[in-house]
Amino acid sequence: MPKYVDGRLVLDKTLFIMSPPRSGSTLFRNMLNGHPKLYSPPEFYLLSFDTMKQRAMAYKSKKKQYLKKGLIQTFAELYEMSYQDAEVMTKSLEDQDASTIEAYALIQAQIGDRLLIDKTPSNVGHLSNLLMAIERFDKPVFFHLHRHPYSAVDSHLRQTSVQHQADNETFGQVRHRKTQLQAEQTWINCHMHALALQDLVPKNRYIRVCYEKLVENPEHEMRKICKKLNLRFSRGMLNPYKDADKTRETLRKHKGKKTRVEHFPLGDPGFY
Repeated sequence: MPKYVDGRLVLDKTLFIMSPPRSGSTLFRNMLNGHPKLYSPPEFYLLSFDTMKQRAMAYKSKKKQYLKKGLIQTFAELYEMSYQDAEVMTKSLEDQDASTIEAYALIQAQIGDRLLIDKTPSNVGHLSNLLMAIERFDKPVFFHLHRHPYSAVDSHLRQTSVQHQADNETFGQVRHRKTQLQAEQTWINCHMHALALQDLVPKNRYIRVCYEKLVENPEHEMRKICKKLNLRFSRGMLNPYKDADKTRETLRKHKGKKTRVEHFPLGDPGFY
């Protein structure tokens, strides 16, 4: 259970996935979520902020609103409420200017003896976020997920091109080159921060995961991960598309209608 240390709330052990965008973290999250002792919901976007009000201000623009839905979806699932009621719950935390640590505590209060996993890509965008995790969580574990930069950057470019086409924007050579440079710099920065953390936590709480090895031999890699977490291997970890199937079924039911924000989880849309 969460406890107070020197007047500060310290949360239960949590697992953090550190990787740049387009590195396979959605697949990895869903694989981990197949274990009965792990709970890996959509992206929270909490660790970068001290308070819920700060988070709300950062994501108030129409283009960034969607980043708030992972937390709302998680509240809806855990507290067995509608998406709209979970939105009200989140808004209440924002109005009260509750700390983001309190939001984490509300999640942990509902997951029983399962370990929480946070795979928000922005967590590794700044080293200060990772230092916050060390300070405010009890013995956190960090997965450093890495994918070859050619594949990661190419995936980023293809996804960005699709998004701009959907927005009826021209994805010309200049924009393409600028996006490529940004993706390359993001890849470098995220891995630099992840590697810097390696010297700050015990070896048994820093786990390297190679995306290429994960997809080539998933059972071997997941067995290794379970051993490091002192968990029995579960074959449910080899069926990451179970929840994706549910998502596709929901989308099929709403075919021809405008897709509501609550119907699609955060993460790689190509996965679903």
